[in-house]
Amino acid sequence: MNTPTPDIFSQDIRTFLRLPMRLPLRQKVVFFRVIASLLQSGITLLAALKLARTKIHNQTLSTIVDRMLVDISAGSPLSRGLRLYPSVFTEEEVGLVEAGERSGSLDIACNRILETLEKKLELQSKVISTLMYPIIILVLLAIVFGIVVVYVLPTIAQIFENQGASLPFALGFMLGIVEFVQKYWYAVLAILAGLSYLGYLQLKDRTKRIKIERILLKTPIYGSIIRRSTLTGIAITFSTLLEAGIPMMQSLDILARSQRLLPYREMLEGMKGKILEGQSISQSLSKDISLVPEDFRELLAIGEQTASMQEMLGKIAKQYSFELEIELKNFTTILEPLTLVFVAVMIGFFAFSVLGSIFDLLTSFS
Repeated sequence: MNTPTPDIFSQDIRTFLRLPMRLPLRQKVVFFRVIASLLQSGITLLAALKLARTKIHNQTLSTIVDRMLVDISAGSPLSRGLRLYPSVFTEEEVGLVEAGERSGSLDIACNRILETLEKKLELQSKVISTLMYPIIILVLLAIVFGIVVVYVLPTIAQIFENQGASLPFALGFMLGIVEFVQKYWYAVLAILAGLSYLGYLQLKDRTKRIKIERILLKTPIYGSIIRRSTLTGIAITFSTLLEAGIPMMQSLDILARSQRLLPYREMLEGMKGKILEGQSISQSLSKDISLVPEDFRELLAIGEQTASMQEMLGKIAKQYSFELEIELKNFTTILEPLTLVFVAVMIGFFAFSVLGSIFDLLTSFS
């Protein structure tokens, strides 16, 4: 089988626009599932990648595998190919592949990555399914609102104007907003762009971003969901890294670099120094309960005392995943009536604006 030619054109376009490659988690699961199963069947890595390439239909993943085929044909290891795409493959995945290459068990390493990704995909699916209902309702409401404002209200306003009647307050208010946006759309866009850029600058500053994320983690419902989701991911990843034989300090370093939330990255980076000073893992965790609940620290301490850290991390991941599922269901239970109330208020406002205007017009005729 001939080695496919890399899609250099699409890579050059992304490089020119400085756009990082992105790959859905589901596609990564597909990639590692195919590679792990093929390697376990006893074929070489190069042959596995060639076969995997025929089963991949995602453009981004196809481009990545094409590049890997060229590099591995030239003698490069798989870990180097993964490291070329830091926006696609995490430090954890690269570290596990490197450990597998050193120990001659790349198939086992890929299978461990697959198991971790499947757990994360399941977690992600639970969060998305919880938020899907209110998002769909709000999108449909926005579409209805747009139709009413752009097509219905101007028609009613024209009728009032033809009859020489004054516009009711609600109708005039909504039409005033529409006219302002239509007349000064460039100013509205400039304001939105300015606010977006200001928000970007706030998040780019590490200190300010940490403060913002800490505030979000302390919010009653959202903070709890994000905290449990993050700690579940940390437990899954930490357990996988230790099981693969990666040293404790290197595992913490990989964990820290893979965290999107800076408070957790900062905590994991600080843990290494505390452990070198003689503290245990559970003692080196942050005492801030908005980051690490007390039960998480206690369970880790039990795992250290019984010398079964990997097993305990797996149990923590299962427990937190179960509790997260319950919390998401509770969140949905609260969110659904709130969404319905919001929709009812908006529909009532539309009805008051439209039907009230028609009633005023009929009253003026009489």
